[in-house]
Amino acid sequence: MWQQILDIWKSQFLHYGTESIGYLVAGICFSLFYARGTQQRRFHLLGRGCRLLAYGGFIMIILPALKLMNPQFEIPEKNYHILISLVISVATAFLWSSLFVQNLSKKHVWGLVIGLSFIQSLVFIPLAYLFPNLNLEYYLLAFAWLIMGIQFHSLQTAGKASLFNMVGDCLILLCLLYLLRLWHLIPVSGMLPTILFGLLSVAIILAQLRFMQVNCANLDEQLDFEKKRRTLFWDIAPFPILVSKLLDDTILYINPVARDVLKISPEDISSFRLTDYFADSGKRNELVEKVRASHILDSFEVEMRSPRSGENLWLDLSARVVELDGELALYINLHNVTEQKQTEEKLFQQASTDTLTGLYNRRQFETMVGQAIASAKRYQTPYCVMMSDIDHFKAVNDTYGHESGDIVLKEVANLMKKTFRSSDIIGRFGGEEFIVFFTNTNIDGAKVAAENFRQAVEQTPIIAEGRPIQVTISLGLTDSQNHDLMLLTKEADVALYYSKEHGRNQLTVYTSELLNQGTQNQ
Repeated sequence: MWQQILDIWKSQFLHYGTESIGYLVAGICFSLFYARGTQQRRFHLLGRGCRLLAYGGFIMIILPALKLMNPQFEIPEKNYHILISLVISVATAFLWSSLFVQNLSKKHVWGLVIGLSFIQSLVFIPLAYLFPNLNLEYYLLAFAWLIMGIQFHSLQTAGKASLFNMVGDCLILLCLLYLLRLWHLIPVSGMLPTILFGLLSVAIILAQLRFMQVNCANLDEQLDFEKKRRTLFWDIAPFPILVSKLLDDTILYINPVARDVLKISPEDISSFRLTDYFADSGKRNELVEKVRASHILDSFEVEMRSPRSGENLWLDLSARVVELDGELALYINLHNVTEQKQTEEKLFQQASTDTLTGLYNRRQFETMVGQAIASAKRYQTPYCVMMSDIDHFKAVNDTYGHESGDIVLKEVANLMKKTFRSSDIIGRFGGEEFIVFFTNTNIDGAKVAAENFRQAVEQTPIIAEGRPIQVTISLGLTDSQNHDLMLLTKEADVALYYSKEHGRNQLTVYTSELLNQGTQNQ
């Protein structure tokens, strides 16, 4: 039985197999054709029509063998013609509909496919039943391929016309093949359809490649045009613009206004990364995190610098993530707030420092020490407080005048800045009194620093109005860890009082006995 089935399949394959495979390949090639809009729908409809013809051919190969598997299953010869007519009627409905996609919506195209399928089935199925030997459905298919071939010849698009003409020629040859068979001018053979469908598939693929090449060239031109237009827009923008890659920090573009702000030349754009423009390189990552969190960042005030000149400036950045040329980029607008920042700094200095000496005034000193004590308490680090007073300062004013007294105060303040660390907090407490908060320092370290300061004042003559003035200082030091600045100041003041009462020009470390003595003296 299996041998008989194979013989039947072989006989049916001679009539339908080659064309079915050819239609399937051509249908796939049409459906994969690179196109957009109505052109894309046109090729999809052609692909569906070809695949439907292929499926109909495969069914015609399989059906005759079912009788051997099941003797009760038998299809009359006329029913074969009816089935072929139905398949060709529906398939050609897809082909005809491809002619009208230019003027119809997708919904209307599907309505046209269904309507044409119904009308052609009503016409050709009865004819196939009444006149099975006429094969009218094949005339319909031949006519459809003739019209499709003429259509492809009419697609005269630059860069791909010759290849579309080749597809059209193959479809017209396919029409002639059906007509010659119907007129019995050539025998039924698989060789000629195989060659013809092979040429059709190759022509479709070549047209596809050329179509893609032309469209890619057009897209490249459009992309270049968009880049030039975007760059032109950025170039003439009155505000500073900087664009960098989000992932590797590479600078993509800096417009002329931004180059003036950052004090760089066009040649410098490719020489530095965005991180190089931040005074603190970690701020770039902070900026990116903020943009990722909020998508659009309206304000990010940061100190930046010119990587070429090294000059620092303050900028207020607004940023967002954009897609640029296929990758994510950081789009930044710059607003120069250097003058504003300098004004704020100047106002802060005026409000927080002593005008004469440049040291912190009492209010700012207490604010900063309060924060330092809280930090020391959190991290369990030691600290000390020192009070100092210029010895016999009233005599200096009386002898040399108040202007010379002011010079003495300024020079003593300068010695404090030179002697103590930048992390120590120095303030003028009033008159000739100064106070120092030693951060992360025990009593031994504070004693060494205080004594160095006392010796520096003693050994440094101060020139005021052409005359040298020799002054000394008295100091009081405490290392109490009570976390109360008022009590610390009182303890340091008690130790200072002891130094002044017992010879001046010396350092005294606070003890509880000194407090008791001070209470008794009062």
